[in-house]
Amino acid sequence: MQLEDLIERLQDYTYDEKTFILRAFAFARRAHKGQVRKSGEPYIIHPIAVACILAEMHADPDTVAAGLLHDVVEDCNVSREVIETSFNPTVAMLVEGVTKIRKNEVEDPEDREDANLKKIIESITVDIRIFIIKLADRLHNMRTMEYMNAEKQKAKAQETIKVYVHIAYLLGEYKIKNELEDLAFRYAMPKEYVEMQELYNKYMLEKRETFDEVMMTSANTLNQDHYDYGLMLRVKHLYGIYRRLLKNDSINNIHDLTALRIFIDDIGQCYKAKDRLREIFPSVPGHYKDYIVSPKTNRYMGLHNTIFAEDGTMIQLQFMTNNMYRINQYGITEYWKHINTDEKHKIPQEMQDEVKRRQFYQFLEYIGKEDLSFQEYSEEIRSDILSKMIYVETPKKNVVELPENSTVLDYAFRIYPERAIHLWKATVNGEVVPFDKVLTNKDVVRILYDDTVTLDTSNLEGVCTTHFAKRKIKELNKKNN
Repeated sequence: MQLEDLIERLQDYTYDEKTFILRAFAFARRAHKGQVRKSGEPYIIHPIAVACILAEMHADPDTVAAGLLHDVVEDCNVSREVIETSFNPTVAMLVEGVTKIRKNEVEDPEDREDANLKKIIESITVDIRIFIIKLADRLHNMRTMEYMNAEKQKAKAQETIKVYVHIAYLLGEYKIKNELEDLAFRYAMPKEYVEMQELYNKYMLEKRETFDEVMMTSANTLNQDHYDYGLMLRVKHLYGIYRRLLKNDSINNIHDLTALRIFIDDIGQCYKAKDRLREIFPSVPGHYKDYIVSPKTNRYMGLHNTIFAEDGTMIQLQFMTNNMYRINQYGITEYWKHINTDEKHKIPQEMQDEVKRRQFYQFLEYIGKEDLSFQEYSEEIRSDILSKMIYVETPKKNVVELPENSTVLDYAFRIYPERAIHLWKATVNGEVVPFDKVLTNKDVVRILYDDTVTLDTSNLEGVCTTHFAKRKIKELNKKNN
């Protein structure tokens, strides 16, 4: 990436915005003068690439400028005060937020690793733009990992999957998430990566005619019924295929390996088109999901219906509006696009308000107020946020996300920590269950409290599995003793 690549991506920015961003480039170039990357290229190539990724998102000028300056504090000994004087307090705040914890701030290497994770996670509650800059930074670093030694490649790849990919999913950033997963997969499991590439290429070669037939039949049907629509074939990315094969014995048994996306800019018409194509293709039992009525917790929306092609191949039909598609691809960063110029100043707060509505944010706010060591915070985040999740429902059909293997008591502590010890009765799918009942996807959970009843916490640690609930019970035991 060179300066001309950045300028090309700034076409939609105003003259004053371009001038501001180019001033940040000039500052970063001076600060990084003489520094080179592992590839031998001038270091400034990296900040330019990060800024390009942000400009492609149509990020605000402060964020693009911070992308250019994101390493000057850490690598060039430039102070936050100098950045604030040279630019503004917002840019200085964003750059400081992206900067790693310094050795003189936390001496112990393990504590420093936990402290950096805490800083990354807490940045989400301070200003989501900090994490988005980190995401762009990580994306470019993963794109250029070939110059790192094998040990560092694997370590960075594993961290990418465990932290950055997971949070990108929570924010609905599917486009970046999928690219990061495949890049990390390549370095974390190179043998499996090559195997998936070969399997993918073979499958696509064998099934291309089938996909074309389904697309042509769908297009002809929608044309006959005078729908205004668009079509796009989506094939699951390599790491997604690998994960599904851990549960399936054959690539042919992955029901959503390929998806035909059908874009119709009217929600009612999406449902009608779904019903119409159901008349043409036989549906796979148990594989219809309505994410329009009940969006995913990361705000993903659409109608999913898996069908059988004539040769028995399973293909998922996905119905959504173009706006849904953009939000599904770009998540929280979609706010930077399609906003009236006169309202640009409102975007950062609107983005932050949207993140606040996510369930994981509420949990981050709650534990952020508690006095935890770096290690305790890190363990809790890795256990209860950066782990595999399940999705259960309240009786009102609200979705609650929990770590896998959570029990009814974990559920109680997650949704109402202060009242969990007054849990009186619980039902799952209409049946009364013990509090150590392990929950699974789609369970409907109802809990009843009685403030006159207090659970005996001395033997409750074995009733829950989440780090958060166990810690709360320990605190209660300590208080009672």
